[in-house]
Amino acid sequence: MSWDLIVFSADTPLRMDAEGVAEFADHWTPPPMGSEAEIRRQISDIFPDTDWTDPHWGVVIGEGFTFEFSLNGLARTNSFGIHARGAATGAALRLMAATGWRLLDVSTTRWLNLAEDPDAGRRKHQAYVDKILAAQNDPKPPSLLARLFRK
Repeated sequence: MSWDLIVFSADTPLRMDAEGVAEFADHWTPPPMGSEAEIRRQISDIFPDTDWTDPHWGVVIGEGFTFEFSLNGLARTNSFGIHARGAATGAALRLMAATGWRLLDVSTTRWLNLAEDPDAGRRKHQAYVDKILAAQNDPKPPSLLARLFRK
């Protein structure tokens, strides 16, 4: 399971509602970011060890985190996804600072660029994953018959 981010161009307006949730105008189309080759180059400038064996799916393994860049295969890209695992907030902030790109945190539906606590979404996601893993490791409760007949 990953902490997911959607990446938009630096020209994307950072609109939000009164609760801080990202907003988009009706019929809005994200501004173009460039070709996949241009985006791969920008990402590789920041994360030189990114594996682009599949040109539409880049993987970077960093100190305590991984990023999977999910490009869309179109001639011109106007957004793409990042599937992050581990302590990836610092890497996301580094990507934003170097490119000016706007990052939407899917778990909070807020702009990471405007977040008072940029790590909140990642922590929320990690707590969810931890809960699922703990539930999978708990022994199963006895069946109804076993409880009724104490077997």
